[in-house]
Amino acid sequence: MSHELTPERRLRFLTMLSESGNVRLAARAAGLSRQALYRHREADPRFATAWQAALEEAVDVLQEAARQRAVIGVPKPVYYQGKLIGHVPHYSDALLMFLLRAHRPEIYRDRQAAAAEEPMEFLGFTGEADSAQ
Repeated sequence: MSHELTPERRLRFLTMLSESGNVRLAARAAGLSRQALYRHREADPRFATAWQAALEEAVDVLQEAARQRAVIGVPKPVYYQGKLIGHVPHYSDALLMFLLRAHRPEIYRDRQAAAAEEPMEFLGFTGEADSAQ
């Protein structure tokens, strides 16, 4: 397997990476080893930037899919007496909460984690040693 990153191989790799988010699949599509691609990324800042942009695009696709499942729903089959009679939307409350926490953490963050981050002054602890004694 040649380790040369030709413009065609670069394009195949970055295209598959942006579609899949998977370096192994993208490397296979480009006909290169993962190790060779990682070496090229280390040596070429422009390639590293393009690699990161391709991964961001793949994550954007995942985020949109999560949003669709949470807000629009996915069709769930409805059966009656063993026969398919239609579909109803099925929503994901868990995905909805993940999206809300990611985009509005000040409102939807985990209350227990938020409480652990709060100062403990309300309990009389200031974090300083008691020097009154």
